[in-house]
Amino acid sequence: MQTTGEIVQLRKKRKELCSTLQFDDARVTSSTMKEMKNQEIQSLIEENKELLGEKIQILVQQFEENIQGNNSEIDEQEMLLRQKTDIAFQEIQQNQLFELISLEKKYVLDILRSKKRKYRDQLILVKQAVDLALIEEYDSAKITKKKADKSFNNDVEKARYLIDKTYSANRKSLYDKQRTELSILNEKLRTGLQNFEVMREHARKSEEKQLKVQIIDTLESLLDSLPEEIKAPRIKAQFTKELSDYAQSHLDHIGLILQPSRGPLKYPLKYPDMKHIENKSVEYTPKAPKVSTSPYLIKKSLTPKK
Repeated sequence: MQTTGEIVQLRKKRKELCSTLQFDDARVTSSTMKEMKNQEIQSLIEENKELLGEKIQILVQQFEENIQGNNSEIDEQEMLLRQKTDIAFQEIQQNQLFELISLEKKYVLDILRSKKRKYRDQLILVKQAVDLALIEEYDSAKITKKKADKSFNNDVEKARYLIDKTYSANRKSLYDKQRTELSILNEKLRTGLQNFEVMREHARKSEEKQLKVQIIDTLESLLDSLPEEIKAPRIKAQFTKELSDYAQSHLDHIGLILQPSRGPLKYPLKYPDMKHIENKSVEYTPKAPKVSTSPYLIKKSLTPKK
């Protein structure tokens, strides 16, 4: 692997070649330096990708565990709601059955009472029949008795009609009441289930937001920990794009998008867009290496190997 020390030596060599007018050799030396610099930068990028991938793997695992934990808690609440709804439904069923039986019992009793009642016209005719029999008008008494019976039957039919009409209305009111009770219970269940779906979605979005923040913080830490000599805007923009694309590739399987355009991340890093440096060689001026304190970056040594 080429080192910064070798690049420094090549820089000196190029200067000497230029001084001695050996321009073709100087051109070759310049190309060699650029290639070595680019290789060193790419090596740093690959090292940071590996670290970033490991960190994202940990974060995504925690993200999925949090989602599973949140869903488990919501599932328990949903199960409780369904159980309570089932109990309430059974109670309503029992109450409604009792109401229906009670109503039908009252209906039958009213029908029986209507048949045992004494009606005014019937009583008058019965008294007349008795009076006729007392004066030995037996045939007339029998005819009057038949009239009393007919009057009774007519009155019973009228009573039955009124009773049927009344209980038909009562049944309808009871059915409407019971239907409303079941509708209210069903609506409560539906609303509760919708709320749980909203809770799941809210919990996931919250976890996604936290995951995005953690990944972006990791990217920023990696970029901030780069050696000073390669923090030039162009080079840092290259790091930003490659690392952000690499991060996105690790998030596609969970459907998380760091940012819609899939370009360099739009966090507070003010570096030029990569379109200004595409297909261009990247140069930097070697300086003394800076020791990083980032927990995520293992930098390649920029000092010559002994």
